[in-house]
Amino acid sequence: MAIALFLSTSVPAAPVLRNTFPAVDDAHVKSGSSAKKNFGQEPTLELQTSGKAVSESLLKFDLAGVEEGFKDVRLRVYGFADKDEPVTILVRSTATASWLESAVTWKDKPEHLSTIGSIQVSGVSPVWYELDITTFVKAQLAARQPMISLALLAADSPNSRIFIRAHEAESNGPEIVTSRPLFSAKVVFQPKEKVASAGYFIDSGALFGPQANSGFRFGWSVDVSQFVKDRNNPEKDDPKPAKGPDARYMGVAFMDHPDMAQSAVWEIAVPNGKYKVHLVAGDASYDDSIYSVNLEGVLTADGIPDGTKRWIEGSQIVTVTDGRLTVSNGNKGINNKLSFLEIAEIAELK
Repeated sequence: MAIALFLSTSVPAAPVLRNTFPAVDDAHVKSGSSAKKNFGQEPTLELQTSGKAVSESLLKFDLAGVEEGFKDVRLRVYGFADKDEPVTILVRSTATASWLESAVTWKDKPEHLSTIGSIQVSGVSPVWYELDITTFVKAQLAARQPMISLALLAADSPNSRIFIRAHEAESNGPEIVTSRPLFSAKVVFQPKEKVASAGYFIDSGALFGPQANSGFRFGWSVDVSQFVKDRNNPEKDDPKPAKGPDARYMGVAFMDHPDMAQSAVWEIAVPNGKYKVHLVAGDASYDDSIYSVNLEGVLTADGIPDGTKRWIEGSQIVTVTDGRLTVSNGNKGINNKLSFLEIAEIAELK
């Protein structure tokens, strides 16, 4: 599976993560005198409709490793026609994906089910053609059927043949490409009645789960809502807060507190991958902590506040493999408190 980062060069847009899944099996089959012959090892797939013989192509892709959150799925084939006139390829689902390229023939090819879409080939020079199959793939994955089997056949122009590069060729074999925007989120820890800074979502101490108006799943291992404070509005016995650089620094969520039965862990659901995270721990009203906060088990915010330095900040690049970015107490932490964090996925060219 290849991963690439694509940036728009026209209008500004969010970076996109693109995953490529090459065909695991492909073959063409022919009717007539070749109905019992296997063509699975050839570097070129053929499509033709004629009075004497018909040839169609079969593609199979394993999407078991596709990640959640994709927005767009495209089938891509590299091909051309033998005549300079438009030819339409119909792309259909098949009843089974159990066929093998090394054995399939016209006699035992899988039955077609429904037409997913069509591709128009329009020239004798080989180029990439693609078809949006997002709805079909999402339905397959929802039904726990990650092995995608497709049949390609020529819909018109019976005197033309279409040639498509097979995965046995040196390059440009059939592929399915999924893409999604890179994940990013900014979370500030404040009571729920507050208004978040622009671009941030409020965490007010609720248990992990879908959070209203955010589109994200995040939260705590235990409910800490009574331990989330707004230092802009100090409680009766609190000292006057220090002035923070901006409103993000004035919220406080305790990760551990003498009145807590157990220390708390904060998490957010993310696609597996690499992330750069900036984390701020602190309290505008108190310097009674030893800050030791881990991201994915890696110490990130580490320090002791005082009267002139109330916040400890840290940035870390971490890799998530279990679908959740985890913020937890470090070994030295006492009275750990979070103010806000910023998360940005990193895409690596491969």
